[in-house]
Amino acid sequence: FIILEWFFGVLFTLQLVLKMLCMLHEFFRDIWNIVDVVIVAAWLYSVAVEDMLNIDPMMLRLARLARLLRLLVLVRTIKVFDALYLMTTTIKASMSVLMWSVMLLLLFLVMMGLLLQKVAEPFVRSEDEPLDKRIEVFMFYGTFTRSMLTMFEMTLGNWMPPCRALVENVNEWFMVIFLAHKLVVGFSVVSVINAVFVQETFKVATSDTRIMLMTKERARRTHFAKIRELFQHVDADGSGSLTAAEFCSAFDDPAVRAFVAALDLDIRDAERLFDMIDGDASGTVSLQELSDGISRFRGPAKSFDIQFVLSHFRDMEKVLMHLNHTLTPDMSCSTAAKP
Repeated sequence: FIILEWFFGVLFTLQLVLKMLCMLHEFFRDIWNIVDVVIVAAWLYSVAVEDMLNIDPMMLRLARLARLLRLLVLVRTIKVFDALYLMTTTIKASMSVLMWSVMLLLLFLVMMGLLLQKVAEPFVRSEDEPLDKRIEVFMFYGTFTRSMLTMFEMTLGNWMPPCRALVENVNEWFMVIFLAHKLVVGFSVVSVINAVFVQETFKVATSDTRIMLMTKERARRTHFAKIRELFQHVDADGSGSLTAAEFCSAFDDPAVRAFVAALDLDIRDAERLFDMIDGDASGTVSLQELSDGISRFRGPAKSFDIQFVLSHFRDMEKVLMHLNHTLTPDMSCSTAAKP
């Protein structure tokens, strides 16, 4: 640990000096840089006057480990951390939900805690009851703070020991109160709060631009990997391109037909599909052309495709109407000229 401490201490110091030389006055505008200065200065001071420093070295090590939080800044730029970015973004967006959830839960727990503490107080104060039972009840409900801690334990943890303390020592009818609390708060309210957080996660996942781009990119990579697997299976001669004969004969294989059907691609006319994928009419299809073509033709017609066809249809209709207006006078003149 001493060697690692010196290694990272010297490394952090050199990094800090280089950043200060490069950034100059801009250096102190970032709060993380100020944190780095404090951490490195504390390490240097501990090394110089270790005997005089009244700070636990472990605290300095923990402070240096806290610098790893700066890696969260890189989460926005590194694609591998898209799941971590989703979690951090959701947590940040759920702060208002968290605040209201805590307030709602506290409202229920405060009322229940006050009720149970008030009900258990006569039993705890009674000199006629056995001391060990009074101590047990006091441990759970003796004060308001103990009662609140017990309510959190009942709601989010093990609820049987606090329940047994009153049911076995005070009155069995407390069972009804505890069961009602567990069903209403421990099950219903907590489940609703969890559902709200899940909904918030989905809302962030569907509305955040960066997450949508990451999701699209991941889907594109997955699709390309599947098409590459299909391409390598169909390309029997290993030429790196598919001919019409290779493409059409591949669909005689039931495994290939099932694989392409799983991609939601209509394969009733393989030859026609090959011609549409081969956009440059070269007679061969590369891996990229196959991937792009299947991406365009998979699934049902999209609204863009329908609007594109309608646009071309309107253009053709205008051309036909223009031809009709142009040819109609000529035909009338020809008919009038006949004897």
